[in-house]
Amino acid sequence: MSDTIVIAELSKGKVSPTTNELVTAANELGSNPTVIVPCSDSSAANDASNISGVTKVIAAKSDVFANYDAAAWAEAIDSVARSEEHTSELQ
Repeated sequence: MSDTIVIAELSKGKVSPTTNELVTAANELGSNPTVIVPCSDSSAANDASNISGVTKVIAAKSDVFANYDAAAWAEAIDSVARSEEHTSELQ
């Protein structure tokens, strides 16, 4: 079984139903989905942990997510996604 990273979509500080659909699709493809929640308040990650089929939730908590800056968002998400890749390789 492969691993898949799903970046959660947030709407008004809550995980969007679209994220649930992406997790469902990953499960149907036989994958273990890890959800990365880009947030400035880690309580948003609690919503993702309630999605059926999620293997792991990572709260990418940073002040950069308070305002949209594509480069800053990409760097912050990449830093936690890369650490997840290294964790998976070690197991």
